[in-house]
Amino acid sequence: MPLFRAVLFDLDQTLYDNDEAREAAALNELERLFTPSQISTLLSLMSALQGGLEADGSSTDFQSTLRATLPNLSDDAVSFLVSMSAHWLSSMRLNPGADELLMRLEGLGIPFGIVTNAPAVQRAKLEHLGLSHRTTCIFISDEFGCEKPDTSIFLAAAITLGVLPEQILFVGDSAEADILGAKRAGMRAAWVRRSQTWPSGGLIPLPDYVIDSLCELSVLF
Repeated sequence: MPLFRAVLFDLDQTLYDNDEAREAAALNELERLFTPSQISTLLSLMSALQGGLEADGSSTDFQSTLRATLPNLSDDAVSFLVSMSAHWLSSMRLNPGADELLMRLEGLGIPFGIVTNAPAVQRAKLEHLGLSHRTTCIFISDEFGCEKPDTSIFLAAAITLGVLPEQILFVGDSAEADILGAKRAGMRAAWVRRSQTWPSGGLIPLPDYVIDSLCELSVLF
């Protein structure tokens, strides 16, 4: 019998490896070119149209939809968005072992969710990675109103899953945001080490599991 009735995951550097510098540059350019309301619309469009992007980075459908939705976009803005969709989002892949673990959970009927500290751009990532279609338990800090390690975002996810915190395993790579927050919320926690050193000082409770790959967790289910 599985040790846990549900699993929560961090996103960046846990379910997939993000290029932080490239991501920051893309987000800075988005914020320079567009208003917050435009960015929300654009991210939804990029998510919906990912499958139609051509290998060379151009997409007539994407460009025409952009211009129809936001007719005042400059040529530079359109070019940037097409490039962002084709080369930034499209390069994202789930980490080795992630899909295997998620399929195992799905096969066993064990619900899972995602709790991430980030702006709403995470929605586009989740769509591209196919995760938004696999769980309705998605908590993004900028949308929710607080960040990990605040326990409220963990507990809200537990309520959405319909599982008590002590029956949930949280998986993440950040000692402070993920492990500290999960343990404070009463969950068990698995730390994705990623060649990191655990913080000294003893201020953060130790994780229940230390792993280098998500596939190592399969033995728990």
